[in-house]
Amino acid sequence: MGDYDDELDICGMRRNSIDISIDILNAARGVANKMRIFYGSKLKFEIAKGYLNTLIRSGLLEFDESGRYSTTKNGVKFIRL
Repeated sequence: MGDYDDELDICGMRRNSIDISIDILNAARGVANKMRIFYGSKLKFEIAKGYLNTLIRSGLLEFDESGRYSTTKNGVKFIRL
């Protein structure tokens, strides 16, 4: 997440990596496809892709065999911090 600090979203707003991660995790609560996450987090595909991989490696987000994402229990705890 540190590699992506202070990114521009599709609305031209600057957000730090924690805010972006929280937006992605909120968008993926329950089950979500990539488009729902991109729209929900207001990120371009290229930027969101890096965050998705980092959140999965960190155990905050899961990716299943049907191509959907979901926020893990640890991800929900991260949101609440």
